Order: sequence, then structure tokens, then C-alpha cells
Amino acid sequence: MKLPDKRRKPSQHLIYTEDSKRRKQSDPERKSDKPARRTRDGFSIETKAPSKKVKTKIDPVTFRIDETPSSVDPSKYLNSADGKVNAFLITNYNREAWVEVWIRIIRSFKKPYFICVSDNYQQEHKFPNADMVLRLPPKTPASVGDVYLINAGMKTLTQREEIRYIIKTSADTWLFKESKLNELLAKLSESENEFLSSRWEHHSDIATDFFIVSKEYAKSLFVPERFKPTMALPEVCLGKILNRKKFYYWSERDPIHDKKAHKRKYIWGNLGLVSSHNLSENRRVVLEECPHLKPII
Repeated sequence: MKLPDKRRKPSQHLIYTEDSKRRKQSDPERKSDKPARRTRDGFSIETKAPSKKVKTKIDPVTFRIDETPSSVDPSKYLNSADGKVNAFLITNYNREAWVEVWIRIIRSFKKPYFICVSDNYQQEHKFPNADMVLRLPPKTPASVGDVYLINAGMKTLTQREEIRYIIKTSADTWLFKESKLNELLAKLSESENEFLSSRWEHHSDIATDFFIVSKEYAKSLFVPERFKPTMALPEVCLGKILNRKKFYYWSERDPIHDKKAHKRKYIWGNLGLVSSHNLSENRRVVLEECPHLKPII
């Protein structure tokens, strides 16, 4: 009985070495074939040529601005000595209810703040208590969308003359004690630093759910060419471009991530900070620390 021939047979991705040599002899100017590796069967395996590096295309930050009459009326900021005001930038992906409550808390503060909501317009939710709403097309995943929301908000707020500092928060991250906010703003203004935040999961990562940045530094930091929308987390991207000499490290919030327990911390009642993904939990923490806010939340 004749045994089957188990030797490798030529296929579409294999070429004959002898045939390649014959074609080169008949046409001396012909460029050599792709690099080949000889095998014991007399065939050579065709390899792919190295691919050229292609620069990642960065989409421009496109958005629509919805302003309320109060956003163009500077009269409420004239009570300050220099006519300046600090601004809140709230980024929202799908937590409109959190944003509504958070804005009401900010409006209860003694000092006035300019409030800008950077929102993807998937739901077209209205925020009547905000001074300005930026509508961006939704981007996926959420980490990429957050970079676009931040860049759009910074681009808009840095163009306003009355802005001094920009306090960036996520929709579910509330610094509800005004005394602590005043303390952080004072520390930043009294130092030579221009950026205040905490570390995220790793030592080099910077938290983006809450930070404070001066308007001048934000102009050069939060631009698409530097703060790029990549598949990496925004905290990783920010950690790579932040000038550490301008960084005020808010150590009171550490640790945000407990590496040993593999858990993230959401509540800092003594700091007046909460960042729970559960709206009821956020409300509970606020009422425990500041019961006078019950009528508005």
C-alpha cells in the first residue's frame, strides 16, 4: 500500500526560490523579491515588508455652545476686587442627574462661580442652572470621550478674560465643602504652582476627576496636540505631559486606589469630597457632613 505523501505542498503564500533566481537573471534591474527563508522542502516562505509608521490622526475638537443670559452678564462677578472669577468645568458622559445636583450645591456657595458643563449631546439634556453648556458628539470608549470633553471646556474657558482658575470635576465628583475648596485655591495661589490634583492608580498618573488649573497653564496643557485622545486612560495621558515643577500635590486624598485590596476609594467625608457612581450614596455623604444642604439635593 502506498503511503500518503506528507511533504509540504506549495500554496499561495509560498514561492519557488529557483523561480525567483531565474526571474532576476532575465531582468537584472528587477528588484529582489521580499526576504525569503529557505526550508528543507526547497520552498521559501514569503515575508511581509515592514509597514510604514503612520501618524495617528487627531480629530479637531468640534462642539456647539449653548449659553444662558447669565453667562454674558458680568455683573455678578463685580463684587470681587479685580473683577475675576473662578470657573467650574463639569464633564458629563451619561450622568445628567448627578450634574443637576452638583450645580445646585455650587450655587449654594457664598462665592459666585462660572459654571460650564461639557456634555456629549447624545441625550440633549438641558442644564438651566449652568452658565454655559458645550455639546460634543459622543466618543467611545468613555476615556477617549473624556479627553475631548476636557479639551473643549478648557479651550472655551481660557478665552474668557474674567476667569482666573478652572476647577475641573467629573459629573459624579463633588467637593461640597466650600471651606475646603477655598483652602485649596488659597494654597495654589500662594505657591508658585499652577496645577493641583492627586495621584491616580500609579505613581505617575494624575487624577482627572478633580483638579484645579490656572487659566494660563491650561492654555498650553489642554490642547489636542499634547493632551491626546488615545486608548490609554486620561489619567495616564495627563501624567506624561504635566510639568511636575508646576504641580501642587494634594496628598490628603491618597490613596485613591488601594493596590493591595484592589479597591478604589470613593468617599472622603472629612475633606468634603465624594465621587461615588451611585447618586444616592453621593447624597447620603453630603447630608451627613452638610445637613443644611438637604433642601437643594
